[in-house]
Amino acid sequence: MYVYICKESTLYQAYRNAKPNDGSSGLDGITFDWIEEYRVVKYLEEIRKELKEKTYKPEPNRRVEISKENVKKR
Repeated sequence: MYVYICKESTLYQAYRNAKPNDGSSGLDGITFDWIEEYRVVKYLEEIRKELKEKTYKPEPNRRVEISKENVKKR
């Protein structure tokens, strides 16, 4: 599975799938606009290199609690 994740085509497809959602930046502050300005190819190649060398350290997920009707949160 890890070999598949490290493939260029997989990373490019993941980017193409995420881009239309135009989500907000993560905890690292990187936005799609920043990636486009930096150059998508260069950005994904750097991630791929880190994955192959097993030095990639993802940022933690941003947690958002959503209130529910019965006062609980998810």
